[in-house]
Amino acid sequence: MTILILNLIIMKKFYTSLLTTFLFLIFTSLVFGQYTSIPNTEFEQLLITESIDSEGILDGQVLTSDVATVTSLDISYTSISDITGIQDFTSLISFSNIL
Repeated sequence: MTILILNLIIMKKFYTSLLTTFLFLIFTSLVFGQYTSIPNTEFEQLLITESIDSEGILDGQVLTSDVATVTSLDISYTSISDITGIQDFTSLISFSNIL
């Protein structure tokens, strides 16, 4: 009986610790934000010009939360050849790329 109680106490501490670690990791990722890589400088400059990249710095990345809400994007008549990062434009409905 005593061993069973000790095992239950140990398991409770283990699961409490596991839950705390999990919540910490979730909270940390929300606080620090996730970034989407935009290696093409012309593509990122367009995002800055269109006020999509809230940081406004050519650094090869944008906040994923900035691009996740974009519903329309037009890269027509630009020389953008690499749209790496477009996969994180999860709300994108309209995309124009007339060359």
